[in-house]
Amino acid sequence: MLIKFNKETLNTLLMKFFTSLLFATYSLCSFVVSLDKDNTFARVVEHLDGSKSMFEKSSDGQLVIQRKFTAGGLLDQVIEYKLNLDEQPLSCKVHDPKGNLIYRIRYGYDTATGQLKEEQIIDYKNPIIHPKTGENVPAFRYKYSYDAFGKALAPEVIEFNPDGVNRSYLKRFIWDSDPYAKDTSS
Repeated sequence: MLIKFNKETLNTLLMKFFTSLLFATYSLCSFVVSLDKDNTFARVVEHLDGSKSMFEKSSDGQLVIQRKFTAGGLLDQVIEYKLNLDEQPLSCKVHDPKGNLIYRIRYGYDTATGQLKEEQIIDYKNPIIHPKTGENVPAFRYKYSYDAFGKALAPEVIEFNPDGVNRSYLKRFIWDSDPYAKDTSS
């Protein structure tokens, strides 16, 4: 059976997928890297759905590899995080079980405060090719701003569209004790 989506529905589904991927990868990376300050570690995290993630950190502390397994024990994804000296992710590559690159995420930080300022998600499975340059461009850019107390405000989401019209909007989230955000937009 073939399921057809109109462009608006497909964009909404993609946005929700990228948002969940973005917050899941960044939140897990931040959590795990802060566990150990020694040169190497290996951790296994079991998730509520029965799936597992195994994290390994390189001896120089600049690379974390996450292997995600399904509840049945099959390899689902391999995610490589490159870290800066403050152990913040600089970039992230998401691979499928066969080693094919699916997504690349780039992170940018404020040099004065160290706060996350921007994330860019580049889709390699369904690349978005810039009509003039022919290069694979970020499907989404998330720009972050903070209030006077350093609390993150709603990120601005910039969606690149091959038709040349970039869409920009605010993504609203409710933060609770869970490190993952709950999407409140429709």
